[in-house]
Amino acid sequence: AVTIGHPTLSADEKMMVFSSDMPGGSGGKDLYMSTFEGKSWSKPVNLGAGINTSANEMFPYLNDDGTLYFSTDGYIGMGGLDVFKAEKSGTNQWTNPQNMKYPINSTGDDFGIIFDGTKQRGFLSSSRTGGKGQDDIYSFYIPDLVFAMQGVVYDKESSQPVQGSKVKVIGSDGSAFEATSDENGGFNFAENGATRYINPEVNYSIEISKPSYLVARDQISTMGISESTTFVKEYFITYTAPNKAIAFPEVRYALGKWELLNDGSVASNDSLDFLYKTLVDNPTIIIELQAHTDSRSSDKSNLDLSQKRAQSCVDYLISKGINKDRMIPKGYGETKLRIADATIAKMKTNQEKEAAHAKNRRTEFAVLSFDFVPQKTN
Repeated sequence: AVTIGHPTLSADEKMMVFSSDMPGGSGGKDLYMSTFEGKSWSKPVNLGAGINTSANEMFPYLNDDGTLYFSTDGYIGMGGLDVFKAEKSGTNQWTNPQNMKYPINSTGDDFGIIFDGTKQRGFLSSSRTGGKGQDDIYSFYIPDLVFAMQGVVYDKESSQPVQGSKVKVIGSDGSAFEATSDENGGFNFAENGATRYINPEVNYSIEISKPSYLVARDQISTMGISESTTFVKEYFITYTAPNKAIAFPEVRYALGKWELLNDGSVASNDSLDFLYKTLVDNPTIIIELQAHTDSRSSDKSNLDLSQKRAQSCVDYLISKGINKDRMIPKGYGETKLRIADATIAKMKTNQEKEAAHAKNRRTEFAVLSFDFVPQKTN
């Protein structure tokens, strides 16, 4: 004999979901849907493989927001029947059922969940240990998700906390807020009056700035996070004293050449993309892109080679869309050695000497000003 039971109605009472083992299902008991059309209910439609399994799907419940709850022993769970939650994916459609986990589910049978309207509280039946008999009725409430963000801003070179940096946050929900780091470099976004700064199902873009420092950017997201979370962050921002040389990842060239080298191990383009991002994140800076050689070869050839190398870097950044007026290529040849020839000559092994020469061959940049005015484009 066919069994039909456990009916639940939508909020407008125009649609019903129920459980049945009628022929044509996936096996065991499946969930079916029927709509009220005119004066009668339509022919039942199986909710399909996105919900039903070869085992038993029973005790459906439609929340006022359209979410479908049901119990099944056909998915991996905690034991026996477990309560699952499926979000609405279209008109009278649901997909991606998720186990509601402990404490809603247990090692026993958990079923028959109902909610108090749209409130995150209600009742369910369970055979879990500690009850009065076999299947008992339990009340429950689901606490609100609580999110927060806290962190510390440091000087990248000294690793000391930076006081007075602005931490600006923009959310995909249209929210925007900011804080200023304290004497310990700290900031915190938690309670915002009766609400909170960081909320569920939102992407946040973060910008850390301070005069004479390069901007740092980051992102956090609460999308899909089902547990209360505090995001703990550390940010290191770079101080830009006038004409202060700032190192960035190595730009590689073949020996005596100035074309960017991309040999499959360390790509110069990848290194320059770091500088590209810096220029994008700091749209008002004007930089000098500095190239240096070691002391080998003549002064003139080194100066010429370094100028061409600096120009090749600038040309690449222009090809990426950076305004040429923001970059000045400058080759210094061997005029600014990090390690002097006399120091290198005293080194005991060729390996040490080559490593020292490599440190002298470098590409850096210095911020000349923060005065560039970005052009508005259509």
